[in-house]
Amino acid sequence: MRARYGALAPVDLAPGVPATLVLGYQLAVRILHDVNRFPADPSIWELGVPAECPVRPMMESRPNAIRSAGATHQRHRSPITAALSGVDLHRVHEIVERRAGPLIDGFCVDGRCDVVSQYARPIKAQPPAGAPAMSSTRHARVY
Repeated sequence: MRARYGALAPVDLAPGVPATLVLGYQLAVRILHDVNRFPADPSIWELGVPAECPVRPMMESRPNAIRSAGATHQRHRSPITAALSGVDLHRVHEIVERRAGPLIDGFCVDGRCDVVSQYARPIKAQPPAGAPAMSSTRHARVY
């Protein structure tokens, strides 16, 4: 895609719902930080998307920090920031690397991956640091 389109590739989120996929990391960071041209609030986007669109429910406007902007965003974000202020980010990084690395290594050999079955389900099935593991019987019922 990058060879054909560069850092911005046209995609369809669903039939008749065009979008732009940002392929470059630096450009993605610039876009995510440009709240004036690319606000987090999807209410304007929603105007052009039919109510029956299958991706709309997961992307539509909600009263939370992810889907708001300005003072509303700040109001929703401040309790999250306060709650996470005591988290040791270096420890989190170590735990994520230790858990995600082997999963990623497992599908890197193939050069392809079913993200849900080979990464998302296994990673969320791992217990939080220090918690007991879930039995395989219970894991099968839950996932």
